Amino acid sequence: MFLFGGVLGTMVALFLSLPGLGFTDLAGTTSLVTNIRVGQSPDYIRVVFDLDRQAVYEHQRVTNPNRATIMIRDVVLGQDAQQAIVNGGIPYPMRIYSWKGDWVRIDLDLDVMGTFRILNLDNPYRLVVDLYDVTERRALGASKSQASPKADASALDPDPTPVRLLTEEERRADRVIRTIVIDPGHGGKDAGASVRKAKIEEKDLVLDIALRLRRIMVNRHDATVYMTRETDVFVELEDRVAFANAKKADLFVSIHVNAHSSSKIEGLEVYMFGEAEDQRALEVAARENGTSLDAAEDIDIVSLILAEKRLEKQIKDSQNLAWATRTAMSRRLGAKYNLADLGVKTAPFYVLRYTAMPGILAEVAYLTNSKDRKRLTSSKFRQQVAESIFTGISEYIELLHVASG
Repeated sequence: MFLFGGVLGTMVALFLSLPGLGFTDLAGTTSLVTNIRVGQSPDYIRVVFDLDRQAVYEHQRVTNPNRATIMIRDVVLGQDAQQAIVNGGIPYPMRIYSWKGDWVRIDLDLDVMGTFRILNLDNPYRLVVDLYDVTERRALGASKSQASPKADASALDPDPTPVRLLTEEERRADRVIRTIVIDPGHGGKDAGASVRKAKIEEKDLVLDIALRLRRIMVNRHDATVYMTRETDVFVELEDRVAFANAKKADLFVSIHVNAHSSSKIEGLEVYMFGEAEDQRALEVAARENGTSLDAAEDIDIVSLILAEKRLEKQIKDSQNLAWATRTAMSRRLGAKYNLADLGVKTAPFYVLRYTAMPGILAEVAYLTNSKDRKRLTSSKFRQQVAESIFTGISEYIELLHVASG
């Protein structure tokens, strides 16, 4: 049985003692947490924040102590929501309170809560926090409070798509991927591929896609997400590698837009590190590495073979990640936008050669092709690209338990 927040007196005392906590004056504001509802199932606890408009929130995580904070911006607690906190039905030790006047802050103790997922839903607007692995042993270690009566989580949100309950093996695999680095290519003085007349540059397109991907991942995965750049700045290739290695990332995802001397070439392709399998793959690697064809081709084959032996698992994982991502992108973008699928390839990309974790480089589409260029300038298309890369990463993570089993 899951254990919930303590007796009324304890909750009231906690409610009144926290900084900035209390019954907020609602005059002059139109954004409210109208109610907070809690339910449970055998697999998770669900906390639903009903809102009168779409939530805008931030999510932060720290390891010492092992905590996470969710902060909803430009919103206050309505009377029903405040009463829900006072009534003691909030899972212990989740803390919900007003913060800085017009924020609502949610603190999670992950030593008790385990893992969690966040959903930002509409129709109606609500922010959903699902708490997994909240065991009785953990709860007993943190509180001796009384249990709250059971509620049916499905009655709170009968169809909370796109959530899917994970098996225990999948949850263990999910926790293996704790840190992900997203690498938007180029930046600053390095524009990458460009169409000068239309003032379209690769560096801007891939940064937009990467930021969208980060927002999706923060919302839907319990993983720490870093980016090698968050603005239009130039970052050396070796600095991108050093950043990912210093963060001890579990996955590295580099995002690029392709180009070719022939305007007829179009479509998406996903790369993993290896010897270039054809001339075009070598040309792509040379362009992204910022080197000549000769330099890109100048790989010590003996060293490469030794590296493949030494890093066999990393290479296998990169291959699985590449195929999962390519399949997800082709499935979504091919069907919706008729985007050509050029498959998974190997090439000697610098950022894939020297990062110490499974990694891929996604070439989303060709800026030099008129049809692809039109797609790339659409914000809806770039959102779909981010969604499809996220799907690929998620499906790769789901495969990890199969490999280990």
